[in-house]
Amino acid sequence: MKWWDVLKIPYDSDLKTIKRAYAKLLKVHNPENDAKGYQKLRESYDEAVKFAKRNGKYQNVQEGSYSKDDGNTSEKYLNEYIIPSQDLSTNISYEEKQADNINSNKEINDFFSRLNEIYNDISLRINLKSWKELLNFNGIWNAYSFEVIEERMFEFLINHKYLSSEVWSLLDNNFNWTNNEIKLYDKYHTDKVEEFFKNLRNSNNLKYDYLGSLNSDFADKYLYLRENGRELLYETGYKKDYYEIQKSLFSAYDIFKKDPELLRLIGTLYHDTGNFNKALEYLEQAFAINEYDLESALFIGGILGADGRFSEALPYLKLYLSFNKNQELALNNIGYCYYYTNNFMMAREIFKKYIEICGNNKRIAKCLKNIELKLEGKNVKIIRFKKYKPRKKKIAPKKIKKPVTKESVRKAKFIYTIILILLVSVVFALSFVFGNRNIKKDNTTKISNTTQSSNKESYKIFNDVKSAKEFKDLDFRTNVEVYLKNVKPIKYYKISESLDNKVIFSENQINEKKLWNKVESQLYLGEFDGVVIPFEDKNCSNKTIDKNGGYKVKGSKTWFDAEQSRQIHTKYSSFYDSKNSFVVGEYIDTSQIEINKAIRGAKLIKIRGNYEIKVLETAQDFKDTMYSGTQSVHLTNIIPLDLYFVKYNKNKSYGHFNKKAMDEKKLWDETYTQAYSGTVGELNIMFLDLNFSRNLIKSGGYTVEGFVYGIYDEFRSVKTEDGQNVDKVNLYCTYIDNTR
Repeated sequence: MKWWDVLKIPYDSDLKTIKRAYAKLLKVHNPENDAKGYQKLRESYDEAVKFAKRNGKYQNVQEGSYSKDDGNTSEKYLNEYIIPSQDLSTNISYEEKQADNINSNKEINDFFSRLNEIYNDISLRINLKSWKELLNFNGIWNAYSFEVIEERMFEFLINHKYLSSEVWSLLDNNFNWTNNEIKLYDKYHTDKVEEFFKNLRNSNNLKYDYLGSLNSDFADKYLYLRENGRELLYETGYKKDYYEIQKSLFSAYDIFKKDPELLRLIGTLYHDTGNFNKALEYLEQAFAINEYDLESALFIGGILGADGRFSEALPYLKLYLSFNKNQELALNNIGYCYYYTNNFMMAREIFKKYIEICGNNKRIAKCLKNIELKLEGKNVKIIRFKKYKPRKKKIAPKKIKKPVTKESVRKAKFIYTIILILLVSVVFALSFVFGNRNIKKDNTTKISNTTQSSNKESYKIFNDVKSAKEFKDLDFRTNVEVYLKNVKPIKYYKISESLDNKVIFSENQINEKKLWNKVESQLYLGEFDGVVIPFEDKNCSNKTIDKNGGYKVKGSKTWFDAEQSRQIHTKYSSFYDSKNSFVVGEYIDTSQIEINKAIRGAKLIKIRGNYEIKVLETAQDFKDTMYSGTQSVHLTNIIPLDLYFVKYNKNKSYGHFNKKAMDEKKLWDETYTQAYSGTVGELNIMFLDLNFSRNLIKSGGYTVEGFVYGIYDEFRSVKTEDGQNVDKVNLYCTYIDNTR
């Protein structure tokens, strides 16, 4: 086998390529574990180096380091950093090994010193050239150094994840993490590897191109807020909290205002909440900075078209379609722009193309008929255009029911006692004047009836929904009964088992992933009180949909991936009147499993005074809950975590720190809450509770009451406070908060 076959590179590769190939294969043929493989690899490497030197292929190892005539320098470099093959059979002295290790350690330290410089300077961090120069660093291609650098680099990127997709790709190509994913799982904790690959694979969500003038001191905070806002906007599975989205995005905006990625996200927020004027303002700012921001172009074109500004909308939609020729929403919008600017030939071409892709559409078919009459010279009027005015959603903090605390219970008991004394006094006075026999009887009856009513557990299996607002206000995992009009099947399906935390997939995804054997039912869309609601029902078909196109759905209001939901909106919005809005991130699931979960959830809701509380009894209850009100769960094995949530002054949001950072930043005088972990079943649940006391840890259990929120990935694995039996706790993806 030729040397280039062993190294898996072209025979005319330069020295830099040869060294990289050698370094990658060293992980496969380590001299300690595979002596024969390493010997063969080493011989091929030596032969490749000689060939490269002989043919002038070595000058690009490090820019400016070598020339064609500098053979001695190159040989010295090779001898210093790579152990010669002829020495393999001889014993290397302890002193020589120590000297090599000292040199290697210095090179490793120099490498990471430069790495920190690059990461901490945002202008260098976003510059791909600075990373390429770092990876051409001499010491990285030494076998010993490479192994250490690779391991430390992996650890570094866990906590320094805000890099562009180009940088992530460059690093992955050099260190070959993707191809060695299984080995990484063997070497590191599962949560750490999952976090690493999530960062690697999601790195292309937002660009870094326009961050050069961002203050480096605030770079990571800005990027965290930007990414957090994006995740809440696109990926949250629970009911969208637009106030939190706005808070995160505008906190980032206060730091840096010239990032088109952030401006587009703010525009999208306003678009989704029906404020098209504000959406247009921020989207146009984004497009002014980046004239190839296709998503902004599509949004701008759609908003202008909905307002009847067709000539203004056309350039944006043309730009978008020049890169995405068959995108349904863009075709739909530009078709109407051509139609209402009297370009009937283009409108006909676009509308026909749309129907080929998406199937028949009544509104477009009507336009096509009108166009044909126009082109035939018939005197017909253009179909009247109605401006689309979206319903605005209020962006405000959620109304939070105050959780029960020891202090509130004490006050309630005191007030109740005073009221009771007053009532007894009144009853006594009345009985003295009128006689108390009948009064006592009536009072006893009333108290008895009240007690019976308060203890009664009453709930409906299905809520008969009368309005879109009522539907939207209901919690997830609530059973609903609703009559939908204009029901249509769509090319999306529900599978029987969750895959990547999803059960809804498009037809293309079903084909790609070969999931047809797991398909449980097809999805449909139906119209109700101005909104379009997706639902799945294996009993729904052309035979069961009534003659008016309606169908009564009985199932559980459930969530699914918001990004898929937006895709459905984009693809099928033309099926319905433009005044209708699509619900995002939720659908009705008629399966008995989901209905039973909703029934179970309803049974767990108890009445306490004038408010409701959901009492979670098992780990499965905690996993299944999507209740937005106060919830409680009894936790055991309470462990204090090395994590403190600090509330700053009114102009700043919460921060989170470990004990060391609390000491360094002198934050102990601020208002803070320590995080704890407790178990229910097999789950480790983090909780924050102002009423919790350390002496309760010894009792072995504590009932937490508060609101359940999603937990950020950085908190999925948290160190415990010093002195605990375990160093780290792997936490469930939601936690309970009783501090807000």
